[in-house]
Formats: sequence, C-alpha cells, structure tokens
Amino acid sequence: MIALEEIHYNDLQTQNIESVHLNKIVADFKKKGFIVIKNLFSKEYISSLNNHFQINYSEYLQEKTHPKATEFVKKRFIVTIDIKDEFNSSNLYSNPIIFQILNKLFTDKIIISDFHCVTALPGAGDMPIHKDGCIFDGNPLTPLLPPHAIGLLIPLIPFTKENGATKFWPGSHLNINKQEFEYNNDMDYYDAVLDIGSCILMDYRLVHKANPNLSNEIRPLLYINYSAIWYFDLDTFKKQTPLKIDDENFEKVPDEFKYLFLRRNIFK
Repeated sequence: MIALEEIHYNDLQTQNIESVHLNKIVADFKKKGFIVIKNLFSKEYISSLNNHFQINYSEYLQEKTHPKATEFVKKRFIVTIDIKDEFNSSNLYSNPIIFQILNKLFTDKIIISDFHCVTALPGAGDMPIHKDGCIFDGNPLTPLLPPHAIGLLIPLIPFTKENGATKFWPGSHLNINKQEFEYNNDMDYYDAVLDIGSCILMDYRLVHKANPNLSNEIRPLLYINYSAIWYFDLDTFKKQTPLKIDDENFEKVPDEFKYLFLRRNIFK
C-alpha cells in the first residue's frame, strides 16, 4: 500500500489547512500526481447526490446509444450534470479544502472546465490504461510544467474492488519515456477503494484506468475538472456540452465563485 498524505482531522473541522500540512500535501501531489482526501464530504450529502443522479438521469443508466452522452467503452458513459439542486453547492464545486490545494498547484487563474458523471453499468469491462487530455505528451519539459488541469473525483457510492475502483500509477505523470500500455505489467499501482465522503485529486497527466464493474450495481463517479483558462478537453466532449448551468441556477452561485462557470453552456 502506498502511503498517501491525508488531510488532518483538525484541518477538516476548521476548513483550513495549516501551512505545514498544506506544503506536505502539495509536495505529495506533485510527486505522485494524485492525493486521497478521506471524509471531506458528509455521507448524507453524497448519498443525496447519488439519489438525485439515479432519479434524474435514469435514461442514461441503460445500455443503449444516447445522443447526449459519450460511451467511452461498452457500458461506460460520461453524462454531463446539470448544476442545480444538490449539485449547486459552493461546498461541492469550490470546497475550501480543495481550493487551498488547487491554488498552490496552479500558476494561472482556474475555471471549471467540465462537470460530469462517469457511470459504469453492471458488467462494464475495464478501460484501457490512459491519461486524460494530455496535450504535452512526449515533451521533455512535461515533468517541469505545472498541471494544466486537475480532476476532483468523488465516488457517489462506496468504491470497491468488485464494482471497479479506479487504479492509479503514482508518479506516471512525470514519466515521459513510458507509454501507457507499458503499465500493464507495472504492479506499483494504487486501487482507490473508498467509502462515500472521500475523494481524489488527480493530475490530468496521470496514467490510470477504471477496473471492471463485476457487481450488480451502477457505479457513478462524479468528476469536477478544473483547468487553466486556456485549456479545452475537446477529445472527451464531442457529443455534449462539458458544463451546464442555466441562468436561474447561475444566479444562485455566490458572486465570488461565478468566474468558475465562465464556459457555461458554450457547447450545446
């Protein structure tokens, strides 16, 4: 098991990370390309998000072609989430703990580039080993560059080995000499078996894969991706808008966080 830097209990209670802890967390992220934060959200809140998703996006929980949902591989769909009701919460999209970390990692102003749920239906196979939207692959300067995009991954149900916890290869975001397929035999990985309320921050350049869903339950994973203002993930979002919030719900966003939704509804 790989030792990961975790947020201290007192930091979670005060919603403020002490500087010595924050520096360790940031150093850990830069080295490994991801960190696990346990118990950041309440179990009740995450359960409410899952209930909302299961009820309001039931049409996407079936094995068929969807005009506005991308199917990565068979039985794995990416569904853009309307930011409303339980999902329209500043504690979710601009969580103070998360933002203290992000503000240390990004050198530019950030926005939310996309807000979606990756759903693995029962029987979904594993995904190929891959990176998310890596525009600097092979560039010798890549290990020296700060992240251009970071994903906040929030399981909406407990993630187990049976239902397909995501597998990460620590440090792979800095390795420009190793191709994705070469990690098939690399046993130095981390399976993110997590209870609800916990989450993961992941550098877009990190090598990872979703394991097969061998359970009888739908496995939804909420993604909130933050990026530099100049970055677009055009490979993933070819069938749908990456960020969706209507005018009524946008007005509910606190003024100090409205800038995060700069790209709302730009793709229809």
